[in-house]
Amino acid sequence: VMVIYLFDGSVEIRPAGVRLLPHVKAHLSTLAALFLANMAFSYRLQMYDLLYSAKGVVSGAGYTDVHANLQVFWVLMAVAIISAVVVLFNIRSKGWVYPVTGVGMLMVTSLVAGSLYPAFVQNFRVKPNELKQETPYIKRSIKATQKAYGLDKVKRVKFDLDNKLTLDDINSSEATIENIRLWDWRPLLTTYRQIQEIRPYYVFNDVDIDRYVIDGKKRQILTSAREMDTDKLQEKARTWVNKHMVFTHGYGLTMNAVNEVSDEGLPEFLVKDLPPETDHKELKITQPRIYYGEVATETDYAIVNTENEEFDYPAEDKNITSHYKGKGGFNIGSALKKAALAYTYTDINIAISSAIQPDSRIMLHRNVLSRVKKIAPFITHDKDPYIVIDRGRLFWVIDGYTHTKNYPYSQAFNEDYNYIRNSVKTVVDAYNGKVDFYMADSKDPILKTFNKIYPNTFKPLAKMPKGLQEHLRYPEDMFSLQSEVYATYHMSNPQVFYNKEDKWDIPTEVYESKQQMVDPYYVILQLAQSKNDFQLIRPFTPIGKNNMISWMSINSEPDKYGQILLYQFSKKKLVYGPSQVEARIDQNPEISESFSLWSQQGSRVIRGNLLVIPVKNSLLFVEPIYLQSEQSQIPELKRVIAVFGSKVAMANTFDEALEAIFSGKVQTDEKLVDTTKKPKKETLADLVKKANSFYKKATAAQKEGDWSAYGQHIKELGSILEKLKK
Repeated sequence: VMVIYLFDGSVEIRPAGVRLLPHVKAHLSTLAALFLANMAFSYRLQMYDLLYSAKGVVSGAGYTDVHANLQVFWVLMAVAIISAVVVLFNIRSKGWVYPVTGVGMLMVTSLVAGSLYPAFVQNFRVKPNELKQETPYIKRSIKATQKAYGLDKVKRVKFDLDNKLTLDDINSSEATIENIRLWDWRPLLTTYRQIQEIRPYYVFNDVDIDRYVIDGKKRQILTSAREMDTDKLQEKARTWVNKHMVFTHGYGLTMNAVNEVSDEGLPEFLVKDLPPETDHKELKITQPRIYYGEVATETDYAIVNTENEEFDYPAEDKNITSHYKGKGGFNIGSALKKAALAYTYTDINIAISSAIQPDSRIMLHRNVLSRVKKIAPFITHDKDPYIVIDRGRLFWVIDGYTHTKNYPYSQAFNEDYNYIRNSVKTVVDAYNGKVDFYMADSKDPILKTFNKIYPNTFKPLAKMPKGLQEHLRYPEDMFSLQSEVYATYHMSNPQVFYNKEDKWDIPTEVYESKQQMVDPYYVILQLAQSKNDFQLIRPFTPIGKNNMISWMSINSEPDKYGQILLYQFSKKKLVYGPSQVEARIDQNPEISESFSLWSQQGSRVIRGNLLVIPVKNSLLFVEPIYLQSEQSQIPELKRVIAVFGSKVAMANTFDEALEAIFSGKVQTDEKLVDTTKKPKKETLADLVKKANSFYKKATAAQKEGDWSAYGQHIKELGSILEKLKK
């Protein structure tokens, strides 16, 4: 403003000084007064920012904030208002005494009151007696943090560990024992890719855990969708027509029970091959085509109902094809639409292709995560969608979160938020791409606000089809965060919290040969508080120690969804933690020798997750062992280690390991032994016998048209032939 007045001659610069015309002086004085009034309003707003302060021993306003900084802001606000009034007097007066006085008052007050006084209070009133002064604010922070992360309703239960488990107890805990996850998703994904992708253009993106009622029993399963990746077509086949009109969709999924293993160490499939085959009516898939999934990119649009037939899956002497019959995408028949899409995707083929018919449709945004973000960018979605079979169709289920970083007194555990809720369950139809958002937490104030802003976007959870509700699961990422928060914020006593004397930690385990934090894992628990419930669990250890002090579970059953239980051990008893059990396994000479021998024979030893399984009033530790040969590159589940109390056993199967533990055949002194015979070196006769067996299996599979099994047996035969060469 001053520059404008300078150019139009309203400001005169003379040897004696600068002279302003009266109207210029009045204008500038008014602007200065408004600036100071705005400063006063800013000080008022900064009072509320104290609720998110991170300067004290806890998040939120502490003693110094309440008894010093808050008063300082009131003083600064008053001084700013007085300064604004003083500056206004400059309109009728000569010189610049009033503006200089007003601004000077604010600067001096800000320096003295804003910096010196809070520092004085902190150093001379708070520090000498910090616990007493901060106790009320520590209480507020604990309660606020627990509520912000959904931990205010954790129910604490005593777990009276007696380690008196018997075979009868094992047999009566069938639901838990039969659903112990022997298959780790990482080696299993490699196995899926080797024996179930069938063709190079099919891909399994990841493996997800779920549960189904199969033949009247609740079974924990692992599954992965077989999606299409056109970038893996042969280079000469990677034409525009093939990428966008022919190879348009994935087909079906693969599924296996978490605990079933074939004689060859491979998964026993519940659903497999092309087209998907299953012996269980609950798993029948009537619409296996996957147009919307995890693999597609933004440029992977699909044009359907063209003059080209769409590829479904390969058969013995021809390819099976189809035409799309759903409602996904939108009609692309008009020249205007084709021109607009060609411009948007910088692809002239869309506009000029003669294969496009009047009833052709184009499907955009086929990546389910990208799709839901386009529709509801204000909801943060989980990075791990999982696929579900319901009424013969395939659906993607994605967890959605609402969050904010402005929750008073709550401790932030990252830069993005200090409050979070798993408030939305999103369902995407894999065939049509239809997206439905369901309100999983109708009490969440953020979701309630979004629902008012965008009416009819969110549906009540009760309107979700029952078959899908039965597959809702509590998200691992959410539970990981909650357990990490609770490791500190389970301490409700301010003095204990201040001293951090009962802080917990997440234990570590050995995966493959590396130390890593124990991730939450799904189990079906059969305890007094949960009858065959599908739950996530995670153990805790004291900070800096390896013994286990408690474990937490959260329920995924529809009628108990989100219920959190904390099972606490007696502090008078030593309970081995995962890393201590891993150390005992490593110290077992028989097991250690077996690992070394397998490695010398050219096999890679993969140690799976060590699972802590609560059974009755005892803890059972289970660790699967996989072998991966250099030739086949297929991880095979070859051994299972079970640990109970002072007993360690490694056997060919989980049942054999349990039998060894509970039959009294395992020594319980410091020199624990393995009940499994050491792997002996195979003789020439053994190898010839195996080669003949695999050849016969491959021939039989070829006659039956089971090309997946045929390929697997040929690979195994090749592995044996390589050994014979040596």
